[in-house]
Amino acid sequence: MLSSRDDLAVVLDSVANGITVQDRAGRLVYANMAAARLLGFATPGELLANPTEGILGRFTLLDESGNPFPAERLPGRRALAGEDEPAVTLCFRDLSRGEEHWSSVRATPVRDENGRVILAVNVWHDVTADKREEHRQSVLAEAGELLASSLDVETTLVNVARLAVPRLADWCAIHLVRDDDALAPLVVAHADEERTTWARQLQERYPVDPAASYGVSHVLRTGRPQLTPEITDDMLVATARDPEHLRILRRVGLRSAIIAPLRAGEHSLGALTLVTAESDRRYDEHDLRLANELARRAAIAIENAHLHAAEHLARTRAEEAQLRFRALFEGSPEAVVVLDDRDEIIDANPAACELLGYDRDTLLARHVCELAPEGGATHVGIVPFPELDEWRGATALRRIDGVDVPVDLWSRRLPLPTGPVRLCAMRDLTAQRAADRAREEVLAAVSHDLRNPLVVIAGHVQMLRRMLQRGRMPEIDQLDSRLETIDTMATRMTALLEDFVDVARLQDGESFGADLE
Repeated sequence: MLSSRDDLAVVLDSVANGITVQDRAGRLVYANMAAARLLGFATPGELLANPTEGILGRFTLLDESGNPFPAERLPGRRALAGEDEPAVTLCFRDLSRGEEHWSSVRATPVRDENGRVILAVNVWHDVTADKREEHRQSVLAEAGELLASSLDVETTLVNVARLAVPRLADWCAIHLVRDDDALAPLVVAHADEERTTWARQLQERYPVDPAASYGVSHVLRTGRPQLTPEITDDMLVATARDPEHLRILRRVGLRSAIIAPLRAGEHSLGALTLVTAESDRRYDEHDLRLANELARRAAIAIENAHLHAAEHLARTRAEEAQLRFRALFEGSPEAVVVLDDRDEIIDANPAACELLGYDRDTLLARHVCELAPEGGATHVGIVPFPELDEWRGATALRRIDGVDVPVDLWSRRLPLPTGPVRLCAMRDLTAQRAADRAREEVLAAVSHDLRNPLVVIAGHVQMLRRMLQRGRMPEIDQLDSRLETIDTMATRMTALLEDFVDVARLQDGESFGADLE
């Protein structure tokens, strides 16, 4: 059994919860050591030496939603008024140090024998660790939803900044490393949109110094976060680029800052900067851990957004290439078919359908052997030597109506990610074969017709030579007649030669075998 009031004080000082007692006027008449420390005093005596209003004036009181909490609603005052209220969870923000702690405060009225309230006993239970973890989980849960809501990099970062302000900071800035390794401010945020616009202009006027030994540049170089619990005036002086810059920094009233790297593996993507100002809050190691986790998740989201953008670009380019290929494939005047590794036709252009007489759907259901004339698939020529990557030659294909079509065929094996295919281009040789026959006929006729004029010319020349050898001069009429005959025969030969040249030109077409890769 406790023998004295001093013994009771010793016991209460060993209690983890803070305990204070107020008289009917609201003055503190007792406090244990835990209460003194919770309220920022070294001893209970120091705490009791201060008036209640002076003690409360050291703090900003906030409810669980972050709204100001009026002093008249404190549990002790409610208890002195005879009200038995449940515990209230409050945030005490130290105005001098910017530190925050959370307490669950419950007050119980003490009554005399007449039922009048003469004292209020306050019990303070420190829940700072619980509230910080609750806040951390809440922020990260919301961050997860926001970061998963978009695959656009800028939208992702705007979402991060909007989450940070005002839950974590008064100011938030996000810098990203560009492809040329330069640092670009992508996002800046403040609760006041006008101040956000002003901050963007300030960043353009005073960009980050890439050689600085502090701040964003330093964090990006080292890959380590930077915590500045208290931003001093000396720091502002060291940071300012000129007197105007220093004046602006002082006017903003910066209090505390965290810069966390945005890293994906060993690759630095940028930096997340959180700054407090008008809230007068000071950051600590708990805030640094939360900022690092937020930055880590943001970096993953940014990397995913980059991968998505790269995949989208690659897919778009592939689709454009496919469209270009289809346009060339469909518009090619040459007949083209594509075979799979089983020699089945998997694609055919309109020229191939026209050449073979099939509609496209029917042709795609065919095996290449079905295009063979009588004699078997080895005569098709499309895949006579499957082990060869490329083959070219003349062959014949059978149309749907049973007519064999001579073709000049070029075939190439193409390795694709989905498996090898064989591209086959064919040109109908029917017209060319007809032209060849016509040429042979013309050449035979020309050859025959050329002999007659030559015989006539040779005969007249020989006759004139014999007359001259015998010393006889031909008569003028006779000479003119023979020369006229020679001229007529020469003219006829010229015409025949021109016909021959025309036939040769008709036969000379453009070489076949366009590169279809």
